[in-house]
Amino acid sequence: MNKEEIKFIEENINSNTTKLLLKYDKDSNKRFLINQIGKRQKVKNKLPELSNNYNFIFPQNSLPIEQCSSESTAKIKADLFYGNSLLDLTGGLGIDSYYISKNFKTTYFVEPNLDLFNLAKINHTYFKIFNQSAEEFLEEFLKHNPTNFDLIYIDPDRRDSNNKKLFKLEDLKPNILKIKEQLEINEKIQSENILIKLSPIFEIKELKNHFESYDIILISIDNELKELLIHLHKNAKLNYKLFIINNDNLKEYNYKLLENKLDITNNYYKYLYEPNVAILKSNLQNQIANNLQLSKFNSNSHLFTKDEILSNYPGNIYQIERILNYKKKDFELNNIDSGIIKIKNFNDTLKIIKNKLNIKESNQRYLFFTKDYNNKSICIVANKINH
Repeated sequence: MNKEEIKFIEENINSNTTKLLLKYDKDSNKRFLINQIGKRQKVKNKLPELSNNYNFIFPQNSLPIEQCSSESTAKIKADLFYGNSLLDLTGGLGIDSYYISKNFKTTYFVEPNLDLFNLAKINHTYFKIFNQSAEEFLEEFLKHNPTNFDLIYIDPDRRDSNNKKLFKLEDLKPNILKIKEQLEINEKIQSENILIKLSPIFEIKELKNHFESYDIILISIDNELKELLIHLHKNAKLNYKLFIINNDNLKEYNYKLLENKLDITNNYYKYLYEPNVAILKSNLQNQIANNLQLSKFNSNSHLFTKDEILSNYPGNIYQIERILNYKKKDFELNNIDSGIIKIKNFNDTLKIIKNKLNIKESNQRYLFFTKDYNNKSICIVANKINH
């Protein structure tokens, strides 16, 4: 964009885009710039650096923006890999490539969509950009250009043409199993690392049906699982690397999955421990509890307890105020009529709980509806602790 166009965006970056469109309804260039303003307003939290980079052009279509990685998750991936050559087989808007490529001398960027391909030529002039599908690139280009990649990155499209979510590796675009086969049989392609981004709700246990060795990387932000990544490399031993961000504070954890059984306690200690969603996804909650000598309320309730605060715990910690029976009388006697309601291994739904106890939702305290060591329905009244 030229100086005048950038100035227009800067002057109107916080303006109401609907009003701007009415004002410049016959000016096609201004309408394009207003679209860019609107996109920047939407991504200022997701992509703060690029939203302030007025030379970066966002697509008119919002779908690639919705599907791309956030700046924070892209930077985490970027810190894990470095080398001479990076191959991104699913370029898209290029957010992951933009950050990961900073640690590589050469980046190959493959994107079948013509609009995104043309946009990449503007935004990522230092990439080697190809308008092909991932399968075509591996079949054609590398057949005549043997290349050793330090990292191959794949972020497949996980929705079909009807916007329905896809889960099987062979249904994704590109087909992960076909890509895996192409990489295995083509001797001219060598790669030290292959990183595959999957849906956060993909079942990790399914991977053993398709891959012999791999490590898992999980990224959680404010207790929401944002990314599930499969790292294929020759030294993989099913290690788990977890990146947990809470209130912009990043912590890293590394684990090896082991079989763990945990004793159930009939004691209620001072503090309640709730694993982060990334821990639950990895099925590491019992192992971590064993390591930290936590006790468990119930074999099917992933809630733990201890008499002291462990600041290194990968999850939330609450101070237990009291334990109530699941009876309206108990709640009335203790003046508990509201709270942030959490249901863990409990028979009744939120609606039934609220109606039965005549309580409402508020942010005063936490109410954990769960079961104790005798499978008795209880409510743990607690207050969250910052740690």
